Amino acid sequence: MKDRVSPEPLPPASPSLVTPSLSSSFSPPNSPSSSPGLSQFSQRSAWDRRYSEKGRQWGNAPTEFSHTSSCGTILELGVGDGKNLRVRGNRDAFFIGLDFSPAALCICRSDPQLAGVHLLLGDACYIPLRSSSVDLVYAHHILGHLSSLLQPLLIEEVFRVLKPCGMLALTVFASGDMREGKGEEVEASTYIRGDGIITRYFTPEEISHLGRFIVHTINREEWPFPVRGKKYVRAVLTALLEKPE
Repeated sequence: MKDRVSPEPLPPASPSLVTPSLSSSFSPPNSPSSSPGLSQFSQRSAWDRRYSEKGRQWGNAPTEFSHTSSCGTILELGVGDGKNLRVRGNRDAFFIGLDFSPAALCICRSDPQLAGVHLLLGDACYIPLRSSSVDLVYAHHILGHLSSLLQPLLIEEVFRVLKPCGMLALTVFASGDMREGKGEEVEASTYIRGDGIITRYFTPEEISHLGRFIVHTINREEWPFPVRGKKYVRAVLTALLEKPE
């Protein structure tokens, strides 16, 4: 087991973007839920424990949106260990990585490939940025790790911080993925496993009705995932959504 990561101060995002009433260490109150394991406090603790014990764990594989280019300000929600931003295309843009795990952000802070990324400690359901200040939001496997009560909050927060015509690049696990049904079902199509982290598996129809966005594309992607000689399938949905002008 790796030593625990000790949280250190993190560089703030541009002062012109940060909401004056919110600090970079802003933590929202717990939202009510039918199960203690679904609360944001429980999920934050589970993710922080995972990053503290395992460190960098997601490798360098390209993400679904590694070729999506945008100028201006790009925000990644749930930056984790920085896997997605390590393969970012347009390095001239202003990148912000947001995560509620201090351990995750400390991993990012120690990575020289992320030296140009501004890191924020905060909750994706209460984004500490000004309204209409972001051109592109990456939400890579974030929505599916929230309870059904918190998912609308995240979608509305993304809508708020995006500029008109700004884009949301979304990735979630799809119904039919090899891990769907594994663990305890705590909500519809949502399961909690031994590490305490919840995961929901979505259908394209569910993604097509997210908030007030204009849907550009929703694609299902699958790839083989062999385990101990058996062949399984990993499945995700990727979507590009636009905030109306």
